[in-house]
Amino acid sequence: GRLLVDNKKEGKIFADVQVGNHVACLCHNAAHPNYIAVGGQENELKVYGIDRLSSRSKPVFQAKNVRNDFVDLRVPVSVTAIAFLPNSGTSPTVVAGSAHSHIRLYDARIQRRPVVSITHGEAAITALDVVSTGEAVVVGNAHGMMSKLDLRKSFACVGGYKGAAGSMTDIKCSGAYVASGGLDRYFRLHHIGNQKLVKNLYVKQQVSCVLLSSQLAETLSSKSQVTGAVVTSTAKQSVAPASAGELEDHEIDAIWQDMDVVLE
Repeated sequence: GRLLVDNKKEGKIFADVQVGNHVACLCHNAAHPNYIAVGGQENELKVYGIDRLSSRSKPVFQAKNVRNDFVDLRVPVSVTAIAFLPNSGTSPTVVAGSAHSHIRLYDARIQRRPVVSITHGEAAITALDVVSTGEAVVVGNAHGMMSKLDLRKSFACVGGYKGAAGSMTDIKCSGAYVASGGLDRYFRLHHIGNQKLVKNLYVKQQVSCVLLSSQLAETLSSKSQVTGAVVTSTAKQSVAPASAGELEDHEIDAIWQDMDVVLE
């Protein structure tokens, strides 16, 4: 349950904070690098400001559990995935998934409890990430189900991504593409809009984390152009071999004459 922040310039740890008894996930806010969020089993979502971290630091935002269920029983807390909305500003807006199939949206400007909370599927939410526009979130669970949920429609499912055969371990969105990996040892790249599979690579080991370049779209575009040029030139130069029915009689006789005689 410790959060350690390393100072690369000085080569030493400048912050060591106790953030709970158990930490299952951590997320850094790329749009506002000062914020970092953590959560875990019976450890509610917390957002810390890196510039104010010390051994006695308190979180900038600490979520509060939802109200008891319909039989007045406490809902267990188990945060398994976190992602910041890119346009949340200085007040953090966070999407979190849980081991009990819950997906929740937290807005620090409104309240500590989630402003939207749904149950998606029947398995634990193991990975999620928000698309670059901030209008949707891509979610994966322990059964290999990967879906696109619209934030503007209270997490309504607007699409699915096929191909996974095991639990999802990480999902990353970059521009028009979403990359994912899981226990089935495959790295997959889908187009976010039309949900088509762009790339499928077997990496020989279980994927634990996925990172994408900011120039992903340009790289894919340039590679497709080069590949197309290579395929075109190869097609022009290559000549298909003739089948047996297209051979002349003298060519067939020459083949028989060149064969070795097999003696018993």
